[in-house]
Amino acid sequence: MKEVDLAPVQQLKNESSDGLPIGWVWTTLGEIGTYLNGRAFKSSEWSTKGRPIIRIQDLTKSRENPNYYEGMIEDRYIVRPGDLLISWSATLGAYIWRGAEGVLNQHIFKVHSAINPSCHLYLVQHFLHELQRQTHGSGMVHVTKGDFTSTPVPIPPLAEQKRIVEKIEQLLASVNEARERLERVTGILARFRRAVLAAACSGDLTTDWREQHTEVESARTLLRKIEQLRSNSSEKTRPRRVPISDDEQGDTPVRDLPESWLWCQVDQIATACLGGTPPRKMQTYWNGDIAWVSSGEVANCRITRTKERITREGLTNSNAKLYPKGTVLIAMIGEGKTRGQSAILDTEACTNQNVAGMVFDAGNINPEYVWYWARAEYERNRAVGRGGAQPALNGEKVRGLTLPLPPLEEQGEIVRCVEALFSLADAIETRIAVAATRTEELTQAILAKAFRGELVPTEAELARTEGRAYESASDLLARIQSGRTVLIEREGVRRKNGKRQSRTLARAHSMPGQSVL
Repeated sequence: MKEVDLAPVQQLKNESSDGLPIGWVWTTLGEIGTYLNGRAFKSSEWSTKGRPIIRIQDLTKSRENPNYYEGMIEDRYIVRPGDLLISWSATLGAYIWRGAEGVLNQHIFKVHSAINPSCHLYLVQHFLHELQRQTHGSGMVHVTKGDFTSTPVPIPPLAEQKRIVEKIEQLLASVNEARERLERVTGILARFRRAVLAAACSGDLTTDWREQHTEVESARTLLRKIEQLRSNSSEKTRPRRVPISDDEQGDTPVRDLPESWLWCQVDQIATACLGGTPPRKMQTYWNGDIAWVSSGEVANCRITRTKERITREGLTNSNAKLYPKGTVLIAMIGEGKTRGQSAILDTEACTNQNVAGMVFDAGNINPEYVWYWARAEYERNRAVGRGGAQPALNGEKVRGLTLPLPPLEEQGEIVRCVEALFSLADAIETRIAVAATRTEELTQAILAKAFRGELVPTEAELARTEGRAYESASDLLARIQSGRTVLIEREGVRRKNGKRQSRTLARAHSMPGQSVL
């Protein structure tokens, strides 16, 4: 094909009365495809074999282990590789199915497109913001089929659709490559933080510091001081630690520590207690001025505010305890991520009974160091809570957790080093987040240009330059509608004669689109 002069393209757009390039037309999503909804599968129908049940989680890749269905099912519910699927509930989106043949759950349309299927896909992705404005509901937002099918969209000629799709995919390949690189950096930063914590709790992070500070008080001396202070204090009711069995301890640390460090147990340096929950039925116990932490809020974070608060009356009439700022928390219940996660209080707060609070003697232990240790030992601390019907830690197991104790001055230096390195990682992560946002914006910018007719030469301009005729989008839609009308009339004749079709009317409506492609 000879080189094309694109200068007249803008003129052609200006000549179009509806704001679209010449040859384009406005229509609706309902006019360019047939949308077949999936069906609800009861839990009693689930199986471990057969076809996988395709749900929204499978489209968004947020589920790894699907359920299966092995019964007979209509063809309209069967999804095959290459099918266009649109989720209209919870998470709106358009996808080309790349997995194995499956069956379609409700809340998803299987689309029989009357235009280029990939063009159809990108149209829906581009107009998602418009569809989201039409959603209903609070628990599971959704867009009704009527609102969906009546959404206006611009359609280019069929030949131009193919060129637009090719250009979009070429550009999005570069965008996706950039996105994957950003995701790799995010993974690198996560590994970096884990490495920093491991170095902090092994002494490697402060090797040079120890060489320059040889006269500091050792951890052994520090521990004796803490024990002496405790024996002289009035803390006679401190929970007594009962030794736990080897199989409950998880992996015992075997690494060597610096000479000035010491292995100890939580109970030797902290008072570890459990919280409580005031009775929910007592309204006077809730919505007060005391922060109250649930186990779900203990998520490797700093806690400055909480979702719920209790009153002084609720505190007095429950097992809840008011912990001071600097208390380190460990979540004790859960098979998921929660068990073993930690947090540090930046404010006074209580917790529920599924959280252990570690309170330290002021001036003898740096709480920030213990929190970094808890984050570094997340997996090992989780292992201590294995076993039983519901895997869990408890007060005795938390008190028996083993940790490396550095000298007090070195604890402060470790905290300073970790904070500095984490700040560096946070700054990089912020830049990554900005770049990731820009990739999403770039994707939408590409789609916007594509459906304004600015991404490739228009079919009208190419036809004018090459001196040939072309099929406009209006002609394409008329041909699609004509084919639909014929098939509907044929369907009516079949029904009148008492004959049954093996295909549904909705599938028949998609035939014209298949023929033009």
